[in-house]
Amino acid sequence: MVVNVKILKNYYILAIVSAMLLRSSFPKFSLWQLAWVAFIPLFFALRSQKTSKAFLLSFLCGFLFNVFLVFWLINVTVPGMLIVAAYLALYIALFGAAYSYAAERMSFWQRLFFAPALWVLLEFARGMFLTGFPWSLLGYSQSYNIAAIQAADIFGAYGISFIVVFVNVFLFEVLIGFWQKKALRSFKLIVPLLIIFVWFAYGAYRVQQDPQRSCPLKVAVVQGNIPQEIKWVESFRPNIFKKYKLLTEIVHLKAEPDLIVWPETSFPDHLELGENDAPLRQFASQAGVPIMVGSIRIKGPRYFNSTLLFSTKGEVLGVYDKMHLVPFGEYIPARFFMPFIARIVPIEDFTPGRDFKLFAIASANGPVLKFATLICFEDILSDLASGFVRRGADFLVNMTNDAWFGDTSSPYQHMQASVLRAVENRAYVVRAANTGISCIIDDAGRVETSVINDKGKETFVTGSASGVIFKTGRKSFYTGVGDIFSVACGLYAALLMLILWRRPKLTKPFMSMFLVCISLAFCFALHAASPVYAAISQDQAKELSLRYYRGVVNFEAGRYDAAMAEFQSVGEVDPYYKDVGQYIEKCVGVLEQGRQDLYRAVDSQATDKKEFDLYFLGKSYYEKGEYRRAIEVFKAVLAKKPDDKFAKYYVKLCQDVLSGTQEAKKVRLSPDEEKAIHIGDLEKEVAYVKSDIKEQQGMENFLENKAQRKADRDELIRKKERQLKEQEELLGEEREDYLAQAKISKRTEKIKKESEKWKIMKERLASDQPGVPADLTEYPVYLNRADSYYVTMKESLRESRWNSAGLNAINVSLYYCDTLLIYFYSIKSAVPKHENIARLILDNVKRADTDANIYHIHAILNLKKIVESEDRPIARNEAIFLADHAEKLAEWCKAVLP
Repeated sequence: MVVNVKILKNYYILAIVSAMLLRSSFPKFSLWQLAWVAFIPLFFALRSQKTSKAFLLSFLCGFLFNVFLVFWLINVTVPGMLIVAAYLALYIALFGAAYSYAAERMSFWQRLFFAPALWVLLEFARGMFLTGFPWSLLGYSQSYNIAAIQAADIFGAYGISFIVVFVNVFLFEVLIGFWQKKALRSFKLIVPLLIIFVWFAYGAYRVQQDPQRSCPLKVAVVQGNIPQEIKWVESFRPNIFKKYKLLTEIVHLKAEPDLIVWPETSFPDHLELGENDAPLRQFASQAGVPIMVGSIRIKGPRYFNSTLLFSTKGEVLGVYDKMHLVPFGEYIPARFFMPFIARIVPIEDFTPGRDFKLFAIASANGPVLKFATLICFEDILSDLASGFVRRGADFLVNMTNDAWFGDTSSPYQHMQASVLRAVENRAYVVRAANTGISCIIDDAGRVETSVINDKGKETFVTGSASGVIFKTGRKSFYTGVGDIFSVACGLYAALLMLILWRRPKLTKPFMSMFLVCISLAFCFALHAASPVYAAISQDQAKELSLRYYRGVVNFEAGRYDAAMAEFQSVGEVDPYYKDVGQYIEKCVGVLEQGRQDLYRAVDSQATDKKEFDLYFLGKSYYEKGEYRRAIEVFKAVLAKKPDDKFAKYYVKLCQDVLSGTQEAKKVRLSPDEEKAIHIGDLEKEVAYVKSDIKEQQGMENFLENKAQRKADRDELIRKKERQLKEQEELLGEEREDYLAQAKISKRTEKIKKESEKWKIMKERLASDQPGVPADLTEYPVYLNRADSYYVTMKESLRESRWNSAGLNAINVSLYYCDTLLIYFYSIKSAVPKHENIARLILDNVKRADTDANIYHIHAILNLKKIVESEDRPIARNEAIFLADHAEKLAEWCKAVLP
């Protein structure tokens, strides 16, 4: 019996060891190597166990693993953290029970593939059931193991989980064979080792592969580091918005990015387009760079968690509404059927978005890049991210706010999901997080840059980061087919369990291979028949969409010629494509107006300016490649001097480039004029030499001005950084004041409530019905509390620190004095034999009350000085409140003393 208990304890110890190894493979420990052996102790514990015992052992392992994994939820809810940990542990318990049941009935090869397939099935189910919560999948533990995760572009994150469990099972089988002195045959060793080798060889090849990148785009992210407790307080909104504006201005001066991304709900107010969006529009137009902003958006009675792209003109270029809401955080599931949950979690439901919205932005060399935003934990949903990329997104942006969970491992675990999304879709991922981690991840899963302070800290720091992202030339297999591998694993594991349920034992290896082939064939047939994939994969539809968005971006940027060309190419294929007809009409109108303005400008220049200035203007247009404008300028010269050889020459050059376009009539030169042009007019040559000298002098002046501008810019950056530091200090001070005020208000409310509790007893004392306390032995507790608060009061105010903590000590001390008075009257009137106790209480009351009231007088005087000298409104208001409260409480305490 003793031996059995010892063995039982060892089983549970093995399960606990597996839990600790699994947890250590995730952040902040990030010992990803341990994941490759973490299941081995659990497999030993599950050997020859009954299914029920295997379920309990696996549940213990899963519960401990997930309790420490999602421990950061304790900052929001302790019961919720335990419920989530238990829920996630159920999947590991099901895995352990099914593996224990099937392992003894299967051959080596079946066990080798069944266990990882079963694990993938359960992870995939966790990502689908109850709206899905695929947080910290086993494959995420390898996010720092760059070579191991490269195969995610074929199999997805679930494929990484598969190979990790596969290696665990293989090593376990090797150890069992060694333990039982039954060495595995060479074939059973070579094949698994070959699979592992190919997996890592593919990863190494992908990492070293020369990427096909184009269309560079400089992107910046800002990290506001706004504490959650003040994020939605109305009085803090102006300073929060100012902080984000300063961060944006600083990063724009430093990096001159093409796009700046703010975090989720970074705009500190509920945004209603056309109503209260003027500050954002105004700042976006002043910033001179497109800004992606997160905000809670109101549309009628509905609330959306949205992202908005503002142009350099302050216009809203697009809006995306979060599609996958957080259960119990942004909406209550089954509110109609379970109304009691709404009373426990009193929140308003957000409205989910419905559209896969793509945004467009022009890259540095002209072409347009399309991108999509994933809000909050949408980046843990691989199917959502791949859906955006299938629809044409060139890169992904994740905007999140993890401030809810404090300085824990949560931000690091969250970032791991973004790493896998980048590799799965071979697309850059840009992360902007309120308190971190804000970074840029390349298409191989490497973090290229992040917001980090001088001490190497990435979370709960203020700052910005910028980097260049690219459009990748390769689209992954996973993007095209999605989680087909996971479905195949699920089918394989389910069919194998079904056959095992019908048969007592499976020993034929060919059965596994047959089931694998059936599962893969079914999945590929399902993929081929999918109408969504077929529609999206049409090259013509993709090209039309790309041209349309290029036209929109060029139109917004004022490049109407380029926009016209794009829209016309779309209209030739489909004249009714979206609003392309309206855009063509707008472009025609703008271009015609611009042409008329050009004619007027040329006429005015020809009338008012010297001939040489017109030559210089025409030459500058020619050198810039604006040949039509150059022709118009030189035609103005010919209008004044029809025989001007140089004007004719440049007109001819421009016409040759334009191949005789209809915008200008051809001007023919006579042989003598051609000869004169080549010989050159000396006076004109001298004039041009002089102009070149002027240009050279102008270049020198330009370089000097450039150096001066750089110095001015550096000085402006330093000025903005000083302003940012002051703004952060101001926010910190106001936050402390706000929290102290809230604490005092809470304490005051508690005192008021508890004073009502003793009001009845006072009334009884006044009516000679003392109403003796039920248990007179409680009085020493109150006596000790009064003494401790009395000591705290004296220590706190010894050096005239008349702050909220000191005055709070006075208030509490007087409150307990009053409480002791109740006991004094009760004991004296009802229990005469305790006269000595009553006198002792009264002495304590008088001593504490006398000192406290003296301190109150000093506190009030000093607080009034604060009112007169302090500039900050919050401190002034707090001082007035505390002074009034102190006076009222002192009067109240005096009134009850004998």
